[in-house]
Amino acid sequence: GHVVEYRGSAIASMTMEQRMTLCNMSIEGGARAGMVAPDDTTFAYLEDRPFAPSGRVWD
Repeated sequence: GHVVEYRGSAIASMTMEQRMTLCNMSIEGGARAGMVAPDDTTFAYLEDRPFAPSGRVWD
């Protein structure tokens, strides 16, 4: 199988929910997975989530 990586200005302007939807739709195109490289939007989404790393591990 293949993995699709999404990038560019359109992806950078998406919310995390939109990015997750896009990556989930990669399966419909025959990929095993879709991914977007983590950026500030990703880290803001993960911050203070119950199962996200915290403390020294987060920094």
